[in-house]
Amino acid sequence: MILTTTPSKSDNAVVTALLTICSRYQMSAVLVKFLCEAIIKREKQYQFFVNNACPILEQYLTVFTPQEAHVTLQALFDNGVLSSNDVGVLDGIFSIDFLSRILANQNVRDRCDISKVVEVCMFNGKTIKIVR
Repeated sequence: MILTTTPSKSDNAVVTALLTICSRYQMSAVLVKFLCEAIIKREKQYQFFVNNACPILEQYLTVFTPQEAHVTLQALFDNGVLSSNDVGVLDGIFSIDFLSRILANQNVRDRCDISKVVEVCMFNGKTIKIVR
């Protein structure tokens, strides 16, 4: 309800509501799929999410659900991030540096299962800098 009744000038409230719902119902993969599809399709009604995909995902992982870092990474890989040698539109937004910076965040490092993060990266053949 809040997502449809919040005035458009309160973008922070919309993002906070979205991230709260996703974290409460463990919807990391759904959030990532939505952001990736919004970026690829570039439909006008989702331009806010395209423009703010990195801050949204960063806030989600560092504040709301650092314990789901492995789930979020798997969803990013499943949706085409770092999928080939060609840099795609998703790679330009969710770059290796961006993902490494999130994983280096103290809150994420303290609360995520680093073994699962490494396992996801190895399973998918991806190299991301992981600070222990």
